[in-house]
Amino acid sequence: MNNPFTKSTDKNDTQNPDLSIKKKIWKVYLVLALIVIGFFIVIIKLFKIQIIDYDYYKAKAVQQHESKVVLKAIRGNIYDRNGRIVASTISRFSFAIDPKVLTNKEVIDSIANSVSKITKESKANIIKDIKNNKSSFIWLVRNVKGTDALELLKYDTHNGFIVNKEPARNYAFGTAASQTIGITNIDNKGLLGIELEFDSILSGEDGYAVMNRDALGRLRPMADLPRVEPKHGNSIQLTIDIILQRIVEFELKQGVENSGAESGTVVAIEPNSGEIMAIASFPNFNPNDMTISDPNFMKNRAIGDIYEPGSTFKIITAAAAIEEDIIHPDDMVDGLNGTLHYKDYTIVDDHPIGRVTFKEAFAKSSNIVLSNLALRLPENKFYKYIRDFGVGINTNIELPGEVSGKLKSADKFDVSSRMFAGYGYGIALTPLQLAMVYATVANYGTLYKPYIVKNIFNPSGKNIKENEPQKIRNVISKESSEILTNLLVNVVDKGTGINAKINGIKVAGKTGTAQQLVDGSYKNKKYTASFAGFFPADNPKLAIVVILDKPTSSYYGGSVAAPIFRNIAQKWVSIEPSIILNENTKNYFQSPDSVIVPNFKGMSFKDAYYFMNIYGLTTDNKDSNSTRIILRQDPAAGSKINKHTTIYFGFKNNKEPNLMTAEELYPNLIGFSSRRAINILHSNGVKVIAKGKGKVVQQIWSSDKKTCTIILKN
Repeated sequence: MNNPFTKSTDKNDTQNPDLSIKKKIWKVYLVLALIVIGFFIVIIKLFKIQIIDYDYYKAKAVQQHESKVVLKAIRGNIYDRNGRIVASTISRFSFAIDPKVLTNKEVIDSIANSVSKITKESKANIIKDIKNNKSSFIWLVRNVKGTDALELLKYDTHNGFIVNKEPARNYAFGTAASQTIGITNIDNKGLLGIELEFDSILSGEDGYAVMNRDALGRLRPMADLPRVEPKHGNSIQLTIDIILQRIVEFELKQGVENSGAESGTVVAIEPNSGEIMAIASFPNFNPNDMTISDPNFMKNRAIGDIYEPGSTFKIITAAAAIEEDIIHPDDMVDGLNGTLHYKDYTIVDDHPIGRVTFKEAFAKSSNIVLSNLALRLPENKFYKYIRDFGVGINTNIELPGEVSGKLKSADKFDVSSRMFAGYGYGIALTPLQLAMVYATVANYGTLYKPYIVKNIFNPSGKNIKENEPQKIRNVISKESSEILTNLLVNVVDKGTGINAKINGIKVAGKTGTAQQLVDGSYKNKKYTASFAGFFPADNPKLAIVVILDKPTSSYYGGSVAAPIFRNIAQKWVSIEPSIILNENTKNYFQSPDSVIVPNFKGMSFKDAYYFMNIYGLTTDNKDSNSTRIILRQDPAAGSKINKHTTIYFGFKNNKEPNLMTAEELYPNLIGFSSRRAINILHSNGVKVIAKGKGKVVQQIWSSDKKTCTIILKN
């Protein structure tokens, strides 16, 4: 059936040609209208792009053809007091991958294998991370050095493998002063110590350069493109002497290990300026190898730990009483034969005494005498002296993490508080605060602010800031300080500090042995052993505090802490003999090019080699990492020789026994520490039986000479 409507339309069009023409014209208009509309749309779009959004599209075009490259600022160096670089910035390689460009599975597998060798992460995990990451830039490993970098640089020929040179920190002396100098993170920002405290000063400001990108994506510099030069970081010079620091750390490590202590701290200060010469805690860490560091080893215990000082605090009690004219060295006092009952408390002395002079009581470190002396002081006066010496007050040392200590407020410092504070209990301070107490006595009663930053200077070497000694207050008179110094010398010469005695050098010092407060009660098996003092007593150059936490071989400060003080002082005098020059010593220590030979017997060659470098001595043995034990040395210990002299060492040899000297076969070990004596005997193939603790006072050989019994005594 035909559609009547279609027929009608066709018929109308045929019958009405004008209508057909009009219809065609309308179509033309419609097309023209669409063209005009389209034209206007294009015009509007172009107007928007070229006028309204001009800046946006210009930036997009620049981004395609130009790139802004960061110009890294170089972090400033850190120096010791003598200009030795202890921390500097070096370049290391960092490696990344663009998985959208580098798609070869075999190459990726090989790269992952190399990265695994360096990071110890499994190859499978590395490949998985690359596959799952949708980014066009994936870090593989950063701050790579040495042969590890060479292992990865071989892939540099592959497109999509990215090699970046990045600044990294290098610490020239490894563990030395690591908690003080600090560390930086992967992006070279300070995280600890001086690196953190002065991060903004050391880091500087990055610059940038705009560079052209060619068709292959390579960056090329252009003279007319913007460039802002980086502002390199300023450098810092510390008051620390890194050689003394290394001596301190070596002796502290030996002392901690020999005593079985959990940790140890040493602070060494120049009394007449407040400059910190050395500050060390052990265990410590190597900032050049953070993969094996325990976070607990990063704490600077000298400013971050507090402890009850025990008898080393008695110097404050004595100072207050002498300054107030309450006691004199020759006054008679009563030690009550070692026991004092007070209310519910009993105070005892390890070395009981009766009626003796105050000088003798102080040398014997009588708790009872000093406790009673504290009660004779006016309450407000004793408290004032404690505060004036800096107890319970931040020193504001230029290091993060300092704590203020623990001291009751004046209104709560009652009779019992005074009584126990008299011999060092009921208050707590930091090792640095205690060091400043003894530095004040050494400096004729004047307290200086301790400081560790000597200078700050810009990259051109111009000083920006120079710190100078800052006097805080006169705590006691010069006359009182001289009386206290004589009391302290007597402690070392005839009292509990005899293990700090050094022949030819007058040493002033005080021992400390304090029970530790754990969960509200004092524990018999947990002690803090300490020794604080200065030398030479007649012209003090160095004040040193030694603290050992929970020693086990002996808990007395005179047995385990005083020898550390002595060893540090002896080694430092050998290197810097000028500090003890006087009429009695100038003929012996007259040449700065001479040195007194240390006793290397019983040391591993590795440890001896370390000290030979410090002393400026040489050896014909170049195996600096050898752990063989030294049995003989020439020249002998105590000899005065010129620096750069060769020292000859003897180790266990294979000579026939009848060709060996008696000393080689049966070495004299009297005076040696148990550790060094055992090292020597074991290296000679001798069985050892050790009795007691401390140093060798007697040795007994078996009839077959294959066993040696050593008698030890503190």
